[in-house]
Amino acid sequence: MLILLVLGGIGSALSNGDDDPAAASTPQSSATARASSTPREAWEVIPTRRRAAFLSYLRRLDPGLTPTSAGAKARPLRRAVDVCYDVYAGKPLPTVLANTARRFDGGQASVPQGSAKARRILAAAKRWICSSRELRAHYNKLHP
Repeated sequence: MLILLVLGGIGSALSNGDDDPAAASTPQSSATARASSTPREAWEVIPTRRRAAFLSYLRRLDPGLTPTSAGAKARPLRRAVDVCYDVYAGKPLPTVLANTARRFDGGQASVPQGSAKARRILAAAKRWICSSRELRAHYNKLHP
């Protein structure tokens, strides 16, 4: 029985190639369309204006905190989300501050442990990222 299922799956995969004009012309189902519009990462639920304000602040603080390569542009937002998750989890402030410095240190920027820069990054993350109702709701779904 298992062999038949495997063979059926392989046959189905082979018959749904790009050369099938009927498959190419069928519209996406509404479930597929919804899935493609849902955020793939936590930072994507944060309103655009909040993300832009946070990134602008980081750029002014130290341009090295905001990479410009396509693959790395979201890196500071991912790091900020992790900082917020520490805050939401109720971790002690010294731990959150140390984690913030560790997360943002490296690459083109230096963020030493206990530095004023680490405190400013934490304050900015709290102001623009952690205060997002959308991110908090996302966290609550993941951590009931």
